Parts: sequence; C-alpha cells; structure tokens
Amino acid sequence: MLVVGSRGAGAFTALTLGSVSRYAAVHAACPVVVIRDLIPVASGLVGVGVGDLEDCTGPLTFAFEEASLRKAEVLAVHAWAAPESATAEAGARLAELMGSWADKYPGVPVSQEVVPGYPARVLVGLSARADLVVMGRHSEHPGPYGPGPVRHAVLSHAHGPIAVVPSGDEGSDERSEGQCPM
Repeated sequence: MLVVGSRGAGAFTALTLGSVSRYAAVHAACPVVVIRDLIPVASGLVGVGVGDLEDCTGPLTFAFEEASLRKAEVLAVHAWAAPESATAEAGARLAELMGSWADKYPGVPVSQEVVPGYPARVLVGLSARADLVVMGRHSEHPGPYGPGPVRHAVLSHAHGPIAVVPSGDEGSDERSEGQCPM
C-alpha cells in the first residue's frame, strides 16, 4: 500500500488533489490511499464503491480487510442512473455478491445500497461519513489525462481518506513485499 497526502506544494495548493497523489492513484501497482488534510472522527464504517459487479475482487478484499482490522462495518454502494427495473436487478445482484463476502468475513457487518445518481457525487457524500472509501481501478492503461471522471471527482472532492485499489488481478504479479512500483 502507498499512502500519500492530498495536496501538492505548488502555487495551486488550493486545489484539493496534488499531482503526485493523482499520478500515484492512476499508475501505482498497489493500493493507494489518499489522506485528506482533516480526517473525520471514526465512524466505524468502511465504504466501497462497486461499479462493476463482475470485476470488484481487489476493492472488496481491501475494504473487508480494512473493516476487519478496524472492527468496522462495510457498506457497498452501487450508484448509477438507470430505469427502476434495472435498479432492482442490480440491487439483487449486489445483495448476492455481498452475501458471499459476508460468508468470507463473518465478523464484519455488511450492508449494501443501490443509489440512483451520479457515482462520484454519491461516493463524495459517503466520504463525509465513512472512515475510508474504497474504489477500484481497472487494469486497462489509464488515459494521458489521469484517472477516469468518477475517480478524479472523488479524489478531488472527498472529505476523508480514499483508497484506490487495482481491480481483479492487476498488480498481483511477483513483487517483493513492501514494494509498490509505479
């Protein structure tokens, strides 16, 4: 894991995300945690954004491990703008997925929400009440301008710590423990 602060030391320190934090969150082969200037009081909640119900092993593993260490609850959030019928189906799939993770981590309370709305806005709101918000990062090479729009917005506007975790098997090749190549 690589832990970085959220702000740079340049002329634009009023911006909420520094260039090093942005680069690390997009390119690091390990989980990156971006720490805000002010950390909220502990709430006993680890939030995890589940955008892709098929490719979320990395972020869910990270969220459940952190919740287990913190003796906290995991709240999985799937946010999107979709018809009512699709929302119900996504809710059922998310509940099934979280049930399997609850079996793996029986000591960690689990809940889930399918929330209508823009994912970044929902996750930024979650960051105001969670000890940590975990997001995935897909293995495809990032564009030249940095993270996708959801990760960029959450990293830029979050109220608390954000973890960006490679999804699936990205970054799981043989590496020395403790190293996080970028």
